[in-house]
Amino acid sequence: MAEAFFWILGAIYEPHYCIGRIAFFKVFMVVTLLDDIYDSYGTIEELKLLTKAIDRWDYGCLNDLPEYMKVGYQPTLDIFDELEGLVAKEGKSDCVDYAREEMKRVCRKHLVEARWCSHNYFPMLDEYLNDASLITFGYQLAAAVCYLGMRESNNDAFEWLSKNPNIINAANIVGRLLNDMAGHKSEHKMDHVSSAVDCCMRQYGVTEEKALQELNRRVTDAWKDVNQAMLRPHVMPRPLLNLAVNFCRAVEVVYKDEDTYTTPNHIMKNNITLIMTDPIPI
Repeated sequence: MAEAFFWILGAIYEPHYCIGRIAFFKVFMVVTLLDDIYDSYGTIEELKLLTKAIDRWDYGCLNDLPEYMKVGYQPTLDIFDELEGLVAKEGKSDCVDYAREEMKRVCRKHLVEARWCSHNYFPMLDEYLNDASLITFGYQLAAAVCYLGMRESNNDAFEWLSKNPNIINAANIVGRLLNDMAGHKSEHKMDHVSSAVDCCMRQYGVTEEKALQELNRRVTDAWKDVNQAMLRPHVMPRPLLNLAVNFCRAVEVVYKDEDTYTTPNHIMKNNITLIMTDPIPI
């Protein structure tokens, strides 16, 4: 939990965005739980049931799910109901539907990845990114949830977000590729969908070293898209654009050289201590 909150503080640290942080943290926790269910525990038939239940978004679906899935499904519905109450004072209860739809989309794409793994299907890099894995990284969902607690957001902002503008797509690219490069070796030890590194090696017929160079080039290009968007802040209120920049910065810290979120180490512990424990001398 501390690792998740460290990440969130990197993305949305301003005191007046406390509701956005609370919302982000709660959703982050259930997303992590659902990610584990899709990656490691569910059979394809069970995951179809879960995805159908999330699409329906109905407590009555609990009866159709295996017991172990209920601990992921019910909290998901509960938290989004809680979010509606949390943002009601800001008049944004109806905007929770945007975040809810993003959650459904993420789960549908998790099912795509699970099918690839189950069928021993190895996608090429472009298919891997465009058909599933940029969505399952989840920045669009994270942004939708944070926007609920940001006074600069309104229905127009959520509509803009839902169209996946360049800065949002670029943030997903930065996150997905850095995540995959940091964790692809450890994922080889598990029954896991191919990473971007594997898909790149396959698509271009290159070594791991060359694949990492190509993916790092794509990360650099994605950062250029983020920076270019910041040169035109009139498109949306600047704080909404800053969120994408800060999220990418936090990703760079969490996934620098290794996955310190999935497998916390002394680097992550030191970062958490510096940010959350040690006071700043004044």
